[in-house]
Amino acid sequence: MLELRFGSVGALRVRFAISPAEELLAAIRTVAMPSRQPLHRPWSTQAAATLRKLDVDDLAATISSDNYFPDFLSPPPSTPTTTIDEQLDGLRATRDDQVETELALSFEGRVRPRGLQHARRARALLGEQMERCWRGLLEPIWPRVLDVLRADIDYRGRLYADGGVERALSGLHRSLRVEPDRVLVDEHHPCPQQELDDRGLLLIPRAFGFDGIGPMLLAPWPPALIYPARGRGVLWRAPQGPVDGLARAFGRTKAVLLVELVTPSSTTALARRLTLSPSSVSAHLRDLEAGGLLKATGHGRHVFYGLSEIGRAVVER
Repeated sequence: MLELRFGSVGALRVRFAISPAEELLAAIRTVAMPSRQPLHRPWSTQAAATLRKLDVDDLAATISSDNYFPDFLSPPPSTPTTTIDEQLDGLRATRDDQVETELALSFEGRVRPRGLQHARRARALLGEQMERCWRGLLEPIWPRVLDVLRADIDYRGRLYADGGVERALSGLHRSLRVEPDRVLVDEHHPCPQQELDDRGLLLIPRAFGFDGIGPMLLAPWPPALIYPARGRGVLWRAPQGPVDGLARAFGRTKAVLLVELVTPSSTTALARRLTLSPSSVSAHLRDLEAGGLLKATGHGRHVFYGLSEIGRAVVER
């Protein structure tokens, strides 16, 4: 059991962010172990051939352990808009001794590849292989992944506004529970009790990866918990649900949108997922909102649509 105590300031500095590098590492593991990620099999089956051509065996070996893979490969993002290039810069700036410490943990009980024997060379090699994987594997689908991550943060942000930290973290994952002065996670960790300091706690949603909480608590990195993003199941699925029945009342496009919006989404994400023009989607959403079936919420520059109580009753009738 992992226990994170808020201390005097920790609860005041809980924030959400998106980590492209963490998503990339999780995507590589998903391709390498498709049987453990059936949710992403429609993508990982096709991506396997791409990964083989990228020649990234050292990186794949480094993150293949279920016990630990190096945090320096995905430096915690400083803002919700941190880019992969900024994280790769952070990776390449990691101190030699930190790289060596984390590689030793990753390869404990395993043979370390020859190219990773020396920290400085390993850091450069892994950074280059990560960049290659990003360009060839994840960048082509990043807009779809980003839609899911932003929608999750929007949802958590509204919970935070309604009820503070406890409300935002409740329901994050079945292995996590929140008490007034601490967060408890049913995960093994070498340091099972930690007090959060003025760095607070970073919460990072993840679309790829296994269905669990991933703690990042090794110094000097800011404390972070990586968790499965809400709605990640929509990445690859075609529209489902009672579309035919709804189509008779609202028309097929509006019916599909209602079913899709069981999980809140943005206009751009819906257009991308349904291969419709953003202007067409926007017009249909305005009609559904005017009819009381949808409600719109803003998060920064993004607007997300979700079913109203009436809309949910209509879809789930």
